[in-house]
Amino acid sequence: MSKPLVAILGCGPSGLLAAQACETYGVPFSLFSRYEKSNLGGAQFSHIPIPGLTDPEYPEVELNYEVVGEASVYQEKVYGGAAVPFVSFDNVFDGKKVPCWNLRGIYDRLWERYAVNIVQQDIGPVWAEQMAANGPFSLVFSSVPLTSICRASIDMNVSHAFRSQPIRIHPEALDPSLPDNTIRYDGTKDHSYYRMSRIFGVGGTEWGGTAPVPPIKPIKVVNKPIQTNCNCHPKIQRIGRFGTWTKGVLTMHAYQKVVETLEVWKEDL
Repeated sequence: MSKPLVAILGCGPSGLLAAQACETYGVPFSLFSRYEKSNLGGAQFSHIPIPGLTDPEYPEVELNYEVVGEASVYQEKVYGGAAVPFVSFDNVFDGKKVPCWNLRGIYDRLWERYAVNIVQQDIGPVWAEQMAANGPFSLVFSSVPLTSICRASIDMNVSHAFRSQPIRIHPEALDPSLPDNTIRYDGTKDHSYYRMSRIFGVGGTEWGGTAPVPPIKPIKVVNKPIQTNCNCHPKIQRIGRFGTWTKGVLTMHAYQKVVETLEVWKEDL
C-alpha cells in the first residue's frame, strides 16, 4: 500500500491537528475549508501534548478543578432536565489536578503553519459525497459540522436528528479571585452559571440555554452537540466534536484518530 493522499475538511483545531498528524507521518494532504479561523471560547485546553507543538513553547502545566454542589443540579442548569448520556460533572472532583497544554497557543501555531494550505471551499452534502466517492483521496477526514454535510438538508426522504444544547459564554471569569489554570464546576443553586474557568490567562463563564444570565456583554451563543443518528457518507471519517456530533469528543481525539489511522500504513511510511 502506498502513502495515502488525505483530504481534510475544516480548518478549526481538529482539522489542523489532523494536518499536523499527516505532516508528522510525511503523508500528503489537502485542506478544504472556508478561510476562517475559529474563535475558541470557554474552558478549552489540550489534554495531551502534541509532538512538535507543545514543547518547549507550550509546556505542560497543572490544571486544578474546583467542584461544588451536586451532579443533578449541574445537569439541570446545563440541560434543563433533558436526558443526556452523561455530564462532565461526574468525571471531576474537588481538588482534582490534571496536566494540560495551551490549546489556543497550539491552534495559533497550527494556523501559522497550515493556513496557506487551505483550499477555500464551501462544503455541502453533494460536494462531500463526490469527494468521498470520486476524489483522488485514499482517506477523507471531516471536522466540519456534521449538519452541513448531512443529506437531510437536500433530500426530503432523509430524516436525521441532531441533538444539541445551546450555551451562553462570557469571555471573562466573573469571579476575579479565580486562580489561573482553574475550572470551577458549580452544581449549586447559588449561581446561575454552571462553569467558570481561567486557563492560560483566558477567562470564561458559561450558562445553560434557559439559565438567567446577568446583564453583561459580550455573550456568545454556541450549540454544543450531544448526539445524532446521521449515517451519511460512510467513507468519510468524522473527527472533532462538531464533525462527529457527539458529546464527550475532544479536540485531542481528532489527532489521535488520524494517528491511529495512519499507523495502518506505518511500514510504508
